[in-house]
Amino acid sequence: AQINPHFLFNTLTMMNMIAMKSCIDENLSKSILLLSEILRNALNTSEVIVSLRSEVEYTQKYIDILYIREMNSFKAVWEIPDELMEKKVVKFSLQPLIENAFEHGIKSLRVDQERLIIIKAFERNGKLVVQIKDNGNTISDGRIKQINELIANSDLPANKHVGLKNINVRIKLTFGEEY
Repeated sequence: AQINPHFLFNTLTMMNMIAMKSCIDENLSKSILLLSEILRNALNTSEVIVSLRSEVEYTQKYIDILYIREMNSFKAVWEIPDELMEKKVVKFSLQPLIENAFEHGIKSLRVDQERLIIIKAFERNGKLVVQIKDNGNTISDGRIKQINELIANSDLPANKHVGLKNINVRIKLTFGEEY
């Protein structure tokens, strides 16, 4: 936060130009551009609530970097009807969930196994519901219940489930306790 954002973007732009000029690997240039766009979005703290479309676009950049890093060894499928894309969500609420699905779900699967993350949105009782599913390691219903109780009581250990805890707190602060 103490580094001037212009310095970051100018440096990343310079790195991208060097990478393109060197013709080392087009993925290097693409990764630099994606990281620059992610940082630009992250440093824009004026928006707390964004359209689902904006959140999807941001999250897709994160997934694109993962594709490069993981050599396209997994697939992300978006199942979001266009009519929901202007619904409002808390900024940066999808990426940590995708990261969890990757790191704790499909990452441990062998590369020759299908590795799939599905991002789905729908309305239930007039409210937007977003689900992130993967076909990797499963978590028991008991463990899910335990984590949900810890989150509900703000009783999570400081270094555990940070992404889930942060998303939960930001959603409740923004939309109310029932969320």
